[in-house]
Amino acid sequence: MNNSLKINIGCSVSPTIGWENFDNSPGMTLAKFKIIADTMYYLKIITKSQYDVVSFYNKNKIKYANVTKKIPIKSKAAYAVYSSHMLEHLDRNEADLCIKEIHRVLKKDGIIRLVLPNIKQYVHEYLEHKDADKFIESTFMGTTVPKGLIKKIMNYISGPRHHLWMYDEQSLSKLLIKHGFKNPETLKAGETNIEDHGNLDLYERDGDSFYIEAFKS
Repeated sequence: MNNSLKINIGCSVSPTIGWENFDNSPGMTLAKFKIIADTMYYLKIITKSQYDVVSFYNKNKIKYANVTKKIPIKSKAAYAVYSSHMLEHLDRNEADLCIKEIHRVLKKDGIIRLVLPNIKQYVHEYLEHKDADKFIESTFMGTTVPKGLIKKIMNYISGPRHHLWMYDEQSLSKLLIKHGFKNPETLKAGETNIEDHGNLDLYERDGDSFYIEAFKS
């Protein structure tokens, strides 16, 4: 199998060297217009951390892709698609569209690797401490509505940070099988079926994550 084309979806500021890296943060749009970003930072409409993210996108040539609509890659062209802590930011319908689109771009027997928050860990902590507020905070299922124009702009540039849905190994496996993947496997940090994975961080977000890989049927 030609395993040269490997894709990182939703890479944010953690692109994988040697892979095609995509993101759809609103900051991606601002990165195309540096002078506007400079002005917004000067006027304190965006924070230094937000400005740094925009600058990172620009310097590292991160590409734009809304995975719920289209990844700008030909069908059956990729050997592997990787995504870390992205799927939970989509609602259930968007997640369906995302997995379907990833299936489209993968070759037969191509590999999808997903890293997601480990909701079981949060549940165990809740059952131990019985702190509902801490539980909701840890799952990022809640959000604060920004007040005022400046905060709304800052929130738009950052993009939504809260989670819209959560998964465990079983529910994620069901989603993958639903969209034509086979043999979903939960792996330990550091393990992978991806040949020549190069600089891919196999330990990304270790400590609060679980790792699943599956093959395109």
